[in-house]
Amino acid sequence: MKITTEPLENRQLRLTIEVDEERTQQAMRQAARQIAQQVNVPGYRKGKAPYEVVVQRFGEDTVRREAAEKLFEAAYKEAVKQEGIEPYAPGTLDEAELRPVTFTFTVPLPPTVDLGHYRDYRLEARQAQVPEEEVHQALEQIREQNAILELVDRAAALGDGVVIDLVGRTAAGAEFFKGDAIRILLDAASTDPAPGFAEALVGMKAGEERTFTLTLPADFAREELRGQEAGFTVKMNEVYESILPALDDDLARTVGSFDSFEELETQARAQLQQAAQEKPTRSTLSRSCKPSSSRRKSNTRP
Repeated sequence: MKITTEPLENRQLRLTIEVDEERTQQAMRQAARQIAQQVNVPGYRKGKAPYEVVVQRFGEDTVRREAAEKLFEAAYKEAVKQEGIEPYAPGTLDEAELRPVTFTFTVPLPPTVDLGHYRDYRLEARQAQVPEEEVHQALEQIREQNAILELVDRAAALGDGVVIDLVGRTAAGAEFFKGDAIRILLDAASTDPAPGFAEALVGMKAGEERTFTLTLPADFAREELRGQEAGFTVKMNEVYESILPALDDDLARTVGSFDSFEELETQARAQLQQAAQEKPTRSTLSRSCKPSSSRRKSNTRP
């Protein structure tokens, strides 16, 4: 990895990590295997589609983005250890790029203080408490990651996964986005690429094409287009229904070397406790991770 650091104001550090391409390619192959296990690829048994077929069907940027999701936490920990950085709190991922895979973090450093007669004070260490709601959310995420996706011959509905071709144009007709075989989840809460996009696809069947107008969000990637109306032309290629597994012993054995669901739940709670101290902020990855070309694919996988 190529690591650079830059001191910032208020005892913060900008940490930039460039992952070497060989490691990226290894992560991409792992990501492709996971995609092949979750999506039915015509002509191949589930999990048996070759890497080249997965890349051709879903796009290299999609596979590369999935690889970046798998790399950023390990890359952060390795860089902090290699550079001898002692974070005062979890780092925040500010930006991520795909070519090459590069992460930029802001890392808070311990403040400079006058300790005075600190030995006169004693404070017992307290273990972080994890709310049960967070444990439940983690288990639900595991369910979603192991969902069985079945190709269906019906109109798309909210909650389905779809594969689409997408072209976005400004009100003046200028093309600002184009992508083929984009895989997204029809989530009403999503604002990518614009609020209401998922709802606009409801009712479409494979082979149908639809054009509609939406207002781009205030945090749209291209600043000059924020808040403007844009036209979207969508061709529906495939519709998938997501079937969630039960929260039981079978799911635990599928996820890892667990004998029961209780063991999986205990492990999830322990990881959340550790993450409170060690993991960098993850929420900005999907928004900041972008390909270098103008053909950008969605990071949501059906």
